[in-house]
Amino acid sequence: MKTKKVIKGIFWHVHYDKLCEWCYNYQERVNYIKGYKPEHEVETRLRLMKPVKGKIPKEYKKACEKWDEAYKKWDEAYKKWDEACEKYFEAYKKRDEAYKKWDEACEKRDEAYKKWDEACEKRDEAYKKWDEAYKKWDEAYKKRDEAYKKWDEAYKKYLPKLQLLHKKECGCLEWNDKEVVFPKGVAKRCIEFQEEITKLQGDLKYKEDQLEASYQRGLEQGKDERKRILKIIEENKKTYGNKCCKMVLEKLKQEIEEK
Repeated sequence: MKTKKVIKGIFWHVHYDKLCEWCYNYQERVNYIKGYKPEHEVETRLRLMKPVKGKIPKEYKKACEKWDEAYKKWDEAYKKWDEACEKYFEAYKKRDEAYKKWDEACEKRDEAYKKWDEACEKRDEAYKKWDEAYKKWDEAYKKRDEAYKKWDEAYKKYLPKLQLLHKKECGCLEWNDKEVVFPKGVAKRCIEFQEEITKLQGDLKYKEDQLEASYQRGLEQGKDERKRILKIIEENKKTYGNKCCKMVLEKLKQEIEEK
């Protein structure tokens, strides 16, 4: 069975209070939004979260990638620590069960004590592994925290440039230069009205341009027609005289009207 490719990279609006940041798994974030975010936020979050296509500052991009690497290591360490926790609690549970049996069965106390002692040893071994996993997790957490600070510094440093890129590429009305403002009721309808008005304005501008072009063509055609009439009159003045030219002029006017 083929595994789906993980979509990751720098995205707009991964979180409501950050303009753009590294998204380590796009589909996982989508699933989380659908499953845990308020219903009135879901559509806006999914619509605004999209990959950045423009040129990202190298320093900011590098900080994002390092933070992603640190996050992965922290996540791996956390999983191992979580597994160690399960084993530790499982061993602790067994030791507790052994202790209960030892307490209930006085006659088999020695045997139960031995089992309890073995469970203690296993618990100690599990605790050592848990402690080692915890130290690695703690170290990874510190590195992740350092990477996050560098990313945050880069984010604040390049936020003005990112704002300009956002206006050019995304241009959404929900971002107020600090966070995404989610539409509720009337506010949402206002945005829809604004979009409809913008579309109507575009249609009217197109029609105005078409009418202006038709008007200009009419003027040009009219100039050509007047020139042709004057030329004919001038040519026929010498031959037929003014009276005849007037007749020709009337005939041409009639011809223009019929056309």
